[in-house]
Amino acid sequence: MIEIKNLSLKYENTDSLTLDNINLEVETGKFAVILGASGCGKTSLLNLLAGFLFTEEGSIEVNKKRVTSPGADRCVIFQENALMPWLNVEDNIALGLKFQNLNKNQIQEKVKEALSWVDLDGFKNNYTYELSGGMQQRVGLARALVTNPDILLMDEPLGALDAITREEVQKIVLSLWNKSQKTILMITHSIEEALFMATDLIIMTPRPGKIHKQYKLNFAYDFLKGNDPKEIKQSSEFIALKKEILQIIQDTSQ
Repeated sequence: MIEIKNLSLKYENTDSLTLDNINLEVETGKFAVILGASGCGKTSLLNLLAGFLFTEEGSIEVNKKRVTSPGADRCVIFQENALMPWLNVEDNIALGLKFQNLNKNQIQEKVKEALSWVDLDGFKNNYTYELSGGMQQRVGLARALVTNPDILLMDEPLGALDAITREEVQKIVLSLWNKSQKTILMITHSIEEALFMATDLIIMTPRPGKIHKQYKLNFAYDFLKGNDPKEIKQSSEFIALKKEILQIIQDTSQ
């Protein structure tokens, strides 16, 4: 459970607020997506959740504990996958496990399981620079999940991928979310991606960042039930919501 109450943020040496009175709840096991124009404070909000930033204006709680610093209960996945190019895939995934007092055999077993989650069996000895962008992002997902955090915070994790790879990784992320039952909060600039992946969609407006509207969506569940993603995205409901949200973002960004 993520609970944000009356949260505001103002950076030093600025005259205006970056975030203004944010109130938000994300239930355990949900896939929340924050959508909004550049400058609306999406990344600042994620950094506050991660514990990279702190403000005394309002509060953030994860499972009833106030967030004031980074913690093992939260893991961040960035657009730049932050993999170590001098390490192979296995060692990249194992990085976080080395701080959990596990022996070598336990680490190897967990890495093996994580590789199977992201369909990278057989690539454990490859260096990350030998992999495609989509495969590298899957390594990042495996590295995050293998440490078993309560919450995954994803800052435009698919933004650097080409369109075809991006759609494939969207499906992988949703399948992993469904299997792991983790709580996910993701930032994206793509309306289509947000609609397809979110169970809880949060629209933010800029200057200063505020929550304008929230949606409860079922498209991700439809995909997990076996419905074709193309048919989901071509449905009248999906198209109508896409137009509605685009209009909101355009109107509030002027």
